[in-house]
Amino acid sequence: MMEDTLVPRAGWRKPPLPANELERLRALRSYEIVGTAPEQSFEDLTWLASEICGTPIALVSLIEEERQWFKSVRGLDVQETSRDASFCAHALITPQDLLVVPDAADDDRFAGNPLVVADPKIRFYAGAPLVSPEGHALGTLCVIDRTPRHLSERQRQALGALARQVMTQMELRRKILSVEETRAQLMTALDAVPAAIIILRAPQGQVVLQNKGAVTMLGVPPDEQAQGRFWQDLTVWRKDGTVAPREEWATMRALAGETVVGQELLLSSEHGARLPILLTAAPIRTSAGRVIGSIGTFQDISTLSELARLKDEFVATVSHELRTPLTSIKGSLQLLISDGSNRNEEEHELLGIALGNADRLIRMINDILDVAKIEAGRLTLDRRRTAIGALFAETLGNAESLAREAHVTLDARIDPGLPALDVDPDRIVQALLNLVSNALKFAPAGSVVSLNATRGEQPDTVELSVVDRGAGIPASKIGGLFQKFSQLQGSSTHQGRGTGLGLTITKALVEQHGGSITVISAPGTGTTFNIVLPVEAAAVVT
Repeated sequence: MMEDTLVPRAGWRKPPLPANELERLRALRSYEIVGTAPEQSFEDLTWLASEICGTPIALVSLIEEERQWFKSVRGLDVQETSRDASFCAHALITPQDLLVVPDAADDDRFAGNPLVVADPKIRFYAGAPLVSPEGHALGTLCVIDRTPRHLSERQRQALGALARQVMTQMELRRKILSVEETRAQLMTALDAVPAAIIILRAPQGQVVLQNKGAVTMLGVPPDEQAQGRFWQDLTVWRKDGTVAPREEWATMRALAGETVVGQELLLSSEHGARLPILLTAAPIRTSAGRVIGSIGTFQDISTLSELARLKDEFVATVSHELRTPLTSIKGSLQLLISDGSNRNEEEHELLGIALGNADRLIRMINDILDVAKIEAGRLTLDRRRTAIGALFAETLGNAESLAREAHVTLDARIDPGLPALDVDPDRIVQALLNLVSNALKFAPAGSVVSLNATRGEQPDTVELSVVDRGAGIPASKIGGLFQKFSQLQGSSTHQGRGTGLGLTITKALVEQHGGSITVISAPGTGTTFNIVLPVEAAAVVT
C-alpha cells in the first residue's frame, strides 16, 4: 500500500492506492459498466439509501484510474469527479468496513478537499464498499449530506445490505452480458451451418430462435410476427404425400423428451414446390432433466434424393443388363457340364470354374439388389403361416452341396410342439441360408453345423439358431459383423470370399419380421447366431 500523501497547500490527503490495484481495475473492467446509461435497478437502490439514511445525496460510485464515475446519482448534477478528491477511493482500502465521516471539516483527510470547501460542500459521508465475489473493492454505495450527522446501527446495516444488492445487480448484469456474448457466438456458429435450425420453447412449441438457414432454405420471413404465422401455418407432408400432423414432427416429439434422428418429410419451398428435408431434433433439458424446449435441424436432401433416384436407375440397369444374361450363361454352363460330351479333365475343370464364378456373380448382384431395396424401404414380405420344419428342410436342401464340398455334416433339431410362424418363408430361408453358408466357410472338415429351433425366452417367440464348431470370432470383431461389406479376414477354410453383404441382409430381413439377431462366439469355441422371431406378424417401425 502506498503512503498517504499530504498536500499541504490544499490541506487534504489524496486517497492511497490499494495493494491489488491492477487486479481491482481488471475486475472493474470485466463488468463493462463504466460509461453506460442509467438503469432503474440502480436508481431504485440509491433512492432507498437516501430515504433510509435521510440524506439528500446518494451515489453508486465506481473508481477508475483517475476518476470516480457515478452509475447512479441522486441529489447531484455531476456524473464524475477526480479520484484525488474522492471520498469513496478512501473506502477501497478497507473493503470489509463501512467508511463513515461524521464531519469532513474536522477530518484532516478531507478538511481542505475541494468537494468540502466548494460545491457540493460535503460535511457528512458514509460509503459501503462494493466488493466483487473475488474480493476486489470496485467502488461504493454512498450517502452524503451538507450538514454533520451520524448513522444509527440499523442505518449502517441497511446501507451495507443495499451495497450488496448493488453488487448483485452488477453480477446479474455481467452474467447477462456473458449470455448475450454466448448467444452471439452461438448464432454465428448456427448461421454458418448449411441447414435450417430452429429452437422451440416448451410446451407449446413457439419458435424462439432460428438461424439464417431457416430464412434462405425455408423462406421464413424476417418480420417477427410474420415468422410466428409462418410456423403456425406450415404444412408438412410424409414421404407418401399425406399431411403429417404437427405432433408427428420431430421437433414437436422432442418437446416430449424424444430424440428423433433422420425423419424424412416434405416442406413447401419458397417457390411452392415440395422440398424433401431430413429433420433431426433433440430435447433441451435443464440440469435437473426437465424439458424446456427442443432444437431441430432441417437439412435439404434434394441432391441426395436425386442421387437416390440415379442409384435406383443403376440398380434397375444392373438387374436387367447383368442378372438376366448371367442367368442364361449359368444355364448354358450347366447344360454343357451335364450333356454327356466327351471332354477332358481340364475342360471339365474350366467349365466348373466358370459355373462357380457365374454363381458368385449372380449372388453378388442379388445381394446388391436386396440391400438397395432394404435401404429404400421397398422390401416387401409375403407372409404365410409356415412350419419351422419346412423352413429348415429348404435351408438344408439349398446348403447340401456346399456342406458336401466342405466335408461338413448338417443337422437340424426342432423342439416338439413349436408353432408355425407367420413369416415370408423365402426371406427367412434366405436369412438362414446366409448364416449356414457362413458357418460352412469356417467349420473344420469333419465337424457339424447345426440348425436348432427352441421356444424363445419372451412369450410367443421362437428362437432359431445356427451353430458351428469353428475357430470362433474375436470379441473385437463381433460389433462390426452386420455392417455392409464387413468380412472376417484369414479364417475362411473352404469357400471363396463373399460380398460382405450377407449378414447385413440377414439382420435387415429378421428385423423386418419384427425379430432380432445376436451372436455368441469366442476364439476356439465356435459361433452361434440366434434369431428370435415373433410367432405372429409384428408391426415393424422403420
